[in-house]
Amino acid sequence: MTLKEHVDDIRKGLQEEQFTNEAQVSHGIVGRLLDALAWPRYNTKVVTPEYSVQGTRVDYALCHPQSKPIIFIEVKKVGQIDEEGERQLFQYAFHDGVPIAVLTDGKEWHFFYPSGQGNYKDRRVCKLNLIAGDSEESAECLDRYLNYESICTGEAIQAIAHDYQSVAKQREIEMSLPEAWTKLVQEADEFLLEVVAEKTKDLCGYKPSCEKVLKFLRCLDTEKAEAPSEIDTAPLPAPINPDEDSQERQQKTRWTIAKDHPYFIEEWSRLFPPLRQRILGIV
Repeated sequence: MTLKEHVDDIRKGLQEEQFTNEAQVSHGIVGRLLDALAWPRYNTKVVTPEYSVQGTRVDYALCHPQSKPIIFIEVKKVGQIDEEGERQLFQYAFHDGVPIAVLTDGKEWHFFYPSGQGNYKDRRVCKLNLIAGDSEESAECLDRYLNYESICTGEAIQAIAHDYQSVAKQREIEMSLPEAWTKLVQEADEFLLEVVAEKTKDLCGYKPSCEKVLKFLRCLDTEKAEAPSEIDTAPLPAPINPDEDSQERQQKTRWTIAKDHPYFIEEWSRLFPPLRQRILGIV
């Protein structure tokens, strides 16, 4: 059987609730996948169950070279992964300097890079769900981090270190985006103001002044945005009455940033939250 076929078969067993306790998860799921990933499971110097650490035991220590743990796997009953389990696993990993830590209940698999920075979740590189996720992608991830040959060559350690850096980079970007937006607004960035002004003109035919744009964006940034009472360049047309106006005029007095989502002029302040996201993407 291929690794994907093992994952598919385990998925079926999970859906049928075949694994009702931790021992069944350990032997029927984790042990089976270790076999499929070419670990010599019956060599207890390589695959050590109930490995002693800090006066307690971790369910599996995968070793290379022999008797030198390189991966800890902590097994829980299905549905019982929690923060206490993560904390416990990290204590084990820190104590022995293990570069890969895995917490699983058979259904979910959490892969951690303990040498990284931040809290437990910051150091989680990958999270699999064998029921909800794509089985081929799950198999690829298991093979990337747990394949015995890749562990022996060091490829798996390099892979999880690289993936941790990628995850950390994306997290920093996401955390910095709101600050970047705020600085652009506070500093009255000329490019930002011109982009908003030109986009407004494209959408409704009227170009606001940079001062008007800046005033609006600063209100928006503090979540106190109010629609401007007037456009600097020209008065707004009267609200549309579909029963009295022609189709041509209706088209001229509305706009859209997405197909089939028009914004009417008297509601133009509603345009700016999605427009803000567009601008962040441009910048």
